[in-house]
Amino acid sequence: GVPVSINIDNGVASMAMAEICGAKADELKEAMKSFAGADRRFDFHIKEENLVLLSDYAHHPDEVKACAESIRELYRDKKITVLFQPHLFSRTADFYREFAESLSLFDKVILVDIYPAREKPMPGVTSKLIYDCLAPGVEKMMCRRKEVLAVVEKEKDAIEVLVSLGAGDIETDVPKMKQILEEKSIYWNDDLAYALTWCCKTLNSFAKGERWSMLPLYQSEMLKGEGVESDKLFVRRLLQSAFAGYEKYSAMVAESVSGWEKER
Repeated sequence: GVPVSINIDNGVASMAMAEICGAKADELKEAMKSFAGADRRFDFHIKEENLVLLSDYAHHPDEVKACAESIRELYRDKKITVLFQPHLFSRTADFYREFAESLSLFDKVILVDIYPAREKPMPGVTSKLIYDCLAPGVEKMMCRRKEVLAVVEKEKDAIEVLVSLGAGDIETDVPKMKQILEEKSIYWNDDLAYALTWCCKTLNSFAKGERWSMLPLYQSEMLKGEGVESDKLFVRRLLQSAFAGYEKYSAMVAESVSGWEKER
């Protein structure tokens, strides 16, 4: 699991209960080591340096607060966006102020239609109740359930950390959210096409034994190109690592391509 406060608290409580039931210290240690977390509880789907997607089942204000505080511990310097689907009209009516207070711990809140589950709609009870009570300064927007993926697509370039939150059916969209966000990941970013070209040319120069010939070209031409500074830094470090580990990487490349057809 993830070593954040909520999981530490749950882990301590679980171990205490297991010990009361007769479990031994070494058994507890082994069990905690192998526990990978519960489905839809701080469940990571993308976990990269520049992009994170996780889902959580939280559907009570206290659970939402615990999730927000836990993820803030991990990503203090990131913009954290939450996509929240309230669960039940009655719960929203009873706790909309508390929900707003907890959700205000995120940087941006996207509120989805209430998931009714077993209930029928209640007059005047919508996600707008929560929306109107969010703290000043919190970015916020409303979103129809059917528009969730379109909103993720529209917002993807600004997303650093996205949390899909709630006990409704929003979880079914998480795989598609992952696909959408991976398209803007640093590993798929079209802005890096020119950088990847230089990487390929660098490997080609390695194959020819020209170990250092690409670095001056990279420095003079690559760094003049337009693009996000972090992208440039990423490529600079990538190439520096490639040069530093020339022998190791050359052997890896040789082994990898040894079985390829000649055309490849």
